[in-house]
Amino acid sequence: MDSAAAQVRASAIQVVRGYVEERGGAFASLLDRAGLSRDLLDDHIAIVSLARVVDLFEVVSGYLKDPCFGLHLSADVRPGGTGLLGKLALCAPTARDALRTTVRFARVYMTNVDMGYREKDGLVYTHWVLPAEITSPRLQYSSFFSAIIVRRLASSIGGGWRPLKCEFAHRAFDCPQEAAAIFGERLEFDRPVNEFVLDRNSLDRPMPGADAATFAVYEDLARRWADETDCTQNPDIIVTVREHILLALGRQRVDLNSISGSMGLGERILQRRLDRAGTSFEKVLMDTRRGLAQQLLKDTDRSLTEIAFDLGYSDPSVFTRAAHRWFDMSPKQFRQLHRTVG
Repeated sequence: MDSAAAQVRASAIQVVRGYVEERGGAFASLLDRAGLSRDLLDDHIAIVSLARVVDLFEVVSGYLKDPCFGLHLSADVRPGGTGLLGKLALCAPTARDALRTTVRFARVYMTNVDMGYREKDGLVYTHWVLPAEITSPRLQYSSFFSAIIVRRLASSIGGGWRPLKCEFAHRAFDCPQEAAAIFGERLEFDRPVNEFVLDRNSLDRPMPGADAATFAVYEDLARRWADETDCTQNPDIIVTVREHILLALGRQRVDLNSISGSMGLGERILQRRLDRAGTSFEKVLMDTRRGLAQQLLKDTDRSLTEIAFDLGYSDPSVFTRAAHRWFDMSPKQFRQLHRTVG
């Protein structure tokens, strides 16, 4: 394994457990199906495989026969109910502070997940994307995490507030009216990353539980947890390169020169760091493309030509040949196989 596997706090499992058991479900058996230990039933702070938790969300969706399980679960989470990160956001001075804090300390809740925040021309852009190593369908977990962020901000801003625009790295929701009630009317799907566009001024509203003293305490704790996580995970150059590649694919030329430039490094320096990590830029690029291809084929309805461009291929036939090397089948066959299994 060339980098630390993505992980998440077990508090996510407890949220799902409560939802399932309230509906009379046998939650322990669902843990088994997702490959998670039953020891997690009463452990709120353990750190577990994010890929397994993503699988759990899909397993529960099928078990409850609810294709919009992720959205419905988000409505069941009490304010501050997602652990330290949720409590920190709840007592933040403003909605903008809550969002920026979520992005800043996201690794306290789950590791190796790229999140970003930027402001430009009175707008706020925030994005997030699961790591390429998670190859199973991710619609339910992604929709849950997106809805938690938006619901948290809406509780502060009020007045029927919704984002100006939302892009999602998965296919359209099976419950469009419910999704619009959460995210607004301007929704785009089958995108490479999840991104929200927000009005900066609306984010100046105070959070319902705004408390400067409590916020300072939680912020200090989050900082220490984040430092501990960084030491434990020992994030390497491969994770960083993958994130830069993922954000560049389909938008600009992706090669060693462009990626090293976006990272503020010289080509030779980046080459040496990757060599010390036991890999190369070409291998990281291939692995990132393969992971993104799996996600887009499983989770979205984008055409094969569009996916080829998303992966940075100017000719769809190049994507088809790559898919045969990766999956021993064509992109169309891969999609049909996993849609049938799902």
